Parts: sequence; structure tokens; C-alpha cells
Amino acid sequence: MSEQEMPEDMSGAPPEGGPRVHYLVHLTLKEPENAGQFIALAREMMTHTHREAGCVHYEYGRDCKNGNKFVVVEQYKSERDLWIHLHAPYSLRIIPEIMKLCKAELVSKCHPIE
Repeated sequence: MSEQEMPEDMSGAPPEGGPRVHYLVHLTLKEPENAGQFIALAREMMTHTHREAGCVHYEYGRDCKNGNKFVVVEQYKSERDLWIHLHAPYSLRIIPEIMKLCKAELVSKCHPIE
């Protein structure tokens, strides 16, 4: 994923409902000195996202051995809720700023095994 790309197809109408969705993003800082700026953006994103009705879980974690690596763990009630999250004004502003500071090494969207 380049720094210009969004993590999902950002076009079209939101999908209808759907099953719960888990979203995992592994990020590595391009420059270690940008950690403070990244963490500030991550905290701002968490504050907004925790207010979303469709958000079940949303947090950033920092790798215990390599402080330049982070993971975003997200869970939404449905595909539609993920779409709403990705199209929220704060997401459209903050995600590109985060991607200027990081490279995404792995993005996984999963549905739980029932």
C-alpha cells in the first residue's frame, strides 16, 4: 500500500449490513523520529472511532521488540460499519497523514468463523 492509497475501496455506496468484520493493519514508521506525531494521530483516531455506533473494538499496539512497528486492531459490527468508518471525515483526514509517516506491511480483513 502506498502512502497515497486508502486501505479500502473508497468509491460507491456502502454495502448492506453483512457479518462482523475484523481489520488488522501492520504499520512500520518510515522515520523513527516521527513516532510522537504518529502516536498523536493514532490517539486522535481512537478517540473518534470509539464514538462510532458500529465500532466493537479499535486500538493501536506497539511492538515490544521494535518500537517502529505498530498494529491497528479493529472490529466492526458489519461491513457497512467499516465502510462508514473509512468514509468518516476524520478518517479521510487522519489516515492519509498516518500513511505519510508509515508503510503498511500487511492489511487483513477477516470475518469470524462461526
